[in-house]
Amino acid sequence: MEKEKNRAIHFEVGNKQEIRKIAKTVLMNLTKESRKLQETQVIRYLSEIPQWKEAKIIALTKSMEIEFSTENIVTLARNQGKQIVVPITFLNRQMRFAYWYPQTEFGKNSFGIEEPIDPIWVNEEEIDLVIVPGLAYSKKRERLGFGGGYYDCFLSQGEYDTVSLAYMEQVYETALWDVEKFDIPVEWLITIEGVIHVNELLEKRKI
Repeated sequence: MEKEKNRAIHFEVGNKQEIRKIAKTVLMNLTKESRKLQETQVIRYLSEIPQWKEAKIIALTKSMEIEFSTENIVTLARNQGKQIVVPITFLNRQMRFAYWYPQTEFGKNSFGIEEPIDPIWVNEEEIDLVIVPGLAYSKKRERLGFGGGYYDCFLSQGEYDTVSLAYMEQVYETALWDVEKFDIPVEWLITIEGVIHVNELLEKRKI
């Protein structure tokens, strides 16, 4: 009932700011047990898609407490010999990616996101897969981010394989926010219910 109540509230809201507030509330209300259950299954699905299997360098953001945790993703990647890079933000919605090694030291930026203190930059053309964070998604793979516009700007500057990992409470039949021309959908959207891919006509596919 609680999940249905949250979705009903979302449906009445149309602008991005209000939906972001509610999306954050939904995330904060998720239990640790639900998070762990969903994350375990989603990461299993992630590990089976070809883009993950073939990737050598994976870009992601070090997750904040309310977000889908990237901790186990980093562990899995390193165990498979993959390298992790994380973004550092600059003015005008620009960001660059730096390597995240086990010994890398982090500090929080103005958004509260951890970034490497002494970055070792990656050649961004070598990034094989970008795991894109978000607050809410539609089944058309449309993404509502945190409002900075950094990922949309970065993805518009190159061709990258993209995937978002979400709790099922974050995903809706249609976008409940205004989707603008500069909003870039992800190629893959993965939840505990399965995988939605750009070429699969919105069908959920379990691997």
